[in-house]
Amino acid sequence: MTQLEIFRKIAPEFQQISDDEVQGMLDLVGDILSKKRFGKMYDRAVALLAAHQFTLQTLIANDENAGAATSLTSGALVSEREGDLQRSYGGMASSSSGDDMDSMLKKTVYGLQFLTLRSMCIVPVMTRMG
Repeated sequence: MTQLEIFRKIAPEFQQISDDEVQGMLDLVGDILSKKRFGKMYDRAVALLAAHQFTLQTLIANDENAGAATSLTSGALVSEREGDLQRSYGGMASSSSGDDMDSMLKKTVYGLQFLTLRSMCIVPVMTRMG
C-alpha cells in the first residue's frame, strides 16, 4: 500500500483534500522521519504524521481566536468524540525532557498513534543501556 492509500484509509475525514495536497504533506513530513528507524512501518508513520498535521490545520482554522489557538495551547488530548465534535484536554504538564514536539503530537488522535508507533520502532538509548 502506498502512503497515500494508507492516509486515505486511516483519515477518511480528509477526503475533500486533493491527492496532490495530501501527497505534498506526505512528502513534507516524510523528510523528517527515518526510513531506517521506522523500517516496514515507515509509510504508516508518514501517513499518521500527515493526518496529525491536517488535524492541527483544521483545529487552527476552526478556532474562533485563531491567533491564540486555544485548543493547541491547552494540555494533551484526553478524549474526542466526532458526533457534534467534542474534545477534552488535560492540564498543561511540564515536560521534563523539554520536548515540545511530543506535547504537540499528544493534541490529536493521529499524533498519539504516531507516538505509539514510534515507541514500538525506536528504542531510546537509555533503555538499551539498561
